[in-house]
Amino acid sequence: MSVNPALRPGKFLPKISKRRSINPLTRHELTKFLTYTQQVAPNVYPLFPCAARTDLRQGELLALQWDDLNLADRFVEVRRNFTHGRLATL
Repeated sequence: MSVNPALRPGKFLPKISKRRSINPLTRHELTKFLTYTQQVAPNVYPLFPCAARTDLRQGELLALQWDDLNLADRFVEVRRNFTHGRLATL
């Protein structure tokens, strides 16, 4: 009989006290960061507002293509991920 590990996730996940806490930027900090980034790295600047507004991970951002964006309905469809130097479809 096989065992389903999903029934005991605590065995595989770190204890809550060992997990990293999330400390998001404040609105003011984000504005300062975006202003600075636009000045010093204008070629990659569009990634940062997109990341801040969508909560996409780095690999998902790097794998975005124009047909993943629906500007009329204002959504992003995540179809690919860039990880370990490779583009993978989800």
